[in-house]
Amino acid sequence: MERSHADIEQAIQRTLKENTARAILKLTEIFGSIFSRDQFLEALEISGFNVDDTAAYLQDRLPSEKKEANESKTKPEDQIDLILQESSLNIVNTENTVEGPKTGNLALEFSLSPIYINSEVPVFYIVDEILKEIFSFFSAGERARLSSVCKTWKMIDQTTGYLYKRDCHDLWVKTSRPQGNIFFYPFNNDIELWGEEYPKNYTDSPEFCKSFKNWRNMWVKRPKIRFHGVYISRIAYFRQGQVNLDNLPSYHKVVFYRYLRFYSDFSVCCINTVKKPREYVRLVDKSNAECRLGEWGRSGNRVVMHLLAKNEIFTYQLDLKSSPGYYFDLLKLVKVQSRSAHNQEYSDLNINNDAWPKWFKFLPIR
Repeated sequence: MERSHADIEQAIQRTLKENTARAILKLTEIFGSIFSRDQFLEALEISGFNVDDTAAYLQDRLPSEKKEANESKTKPEDQIDLILQESSLNIVNTENTVEGPKTGNLALEFSLSPIYINSEVPVFYIVDEILKEIFSFFSAGERARLSSVCKTWKMIDQTTGYLYKRDCHDLWVKTSRPQGNIFFYPFNNDIELWGEEYPKNYTDSPEFCKSFKNWRNMWVKRPKIRFHGVYISRIAYFRQGQVNLDNLPSYHKVVFYRYLRFYSDFSVCCINTVKKPREYVRLVDKSNAECRLGEWGRSGNRVVMHLLAKNEIFTYQLDLKSSPGYYFDLLKLVKVQSRSAHNQEYSDLNINNDAWPKWFKFLPIR
């Protein structure tokens, strides 16, 4: 609905009053009670409502005793520079602060008011439609952190279901395992590698997806592997060494870290190293020469990972778990099997010892 000519005139008059009040406030901060309000208004009219010109005009008309006191401290040109510098500062006075526009037609009032030209718009003046457009440039995790800023941003995050729909379609594709594989013969048989539990076009059932009610709940509560970081496990155990001179056994403490990084193309890399996460986590990548490459797939809360090591494949079965306050940020090791090129049958490995990791904790990389 367009505004009438009378409404526009009213907005202009209100803007002029605000501009005049701000100018008088700045002049009062500069000159104090030396001049009255009427003198400020008269000087503003003479100077064309320019605060800098008005300050210079009033400086020349200071009372003689005030002027002599100012001249004894600083030179007139220096005093004028100081006045102009102070007048350009946006000093806030809580008692005389001019309130901003309160009507809903913010765009017109901002365009008509010279107060807001070349200035930053306060965030509480931004309409919801613009905030939603800004939120669309962030990922779901970043929007979750933004929603904790204030109630308004939390409401924006909860009412932008179409953004979570976009994220869900990008993350959960039509399959939960790779369509091909990167392994050489004889490990390149998809049926033997994945079995019947992971068909080529596996996906969660429609009934399971509908149980989340909305897209935001689906993004938060549906089991998923995270791609923007690394899963880390710290392994520490004691290993028996050689017998010492007193014919007593010696023990050595072994400490190392196992890093897992998953990718959206169903590839995964694994690195074992003694280097701590703080110094090494950003180096965990498929391009790292120390990593073992493999593939992964998901069925419900179960994640299966195949890692290639020389002439054998290690198959890890892990469960997606949640820590307090988070969803699916942990991986629990359930079972490990190996299969060599000579013997195609799987053999279970004993993981009930301290040399195997029990939990992997997710660490985001920002």
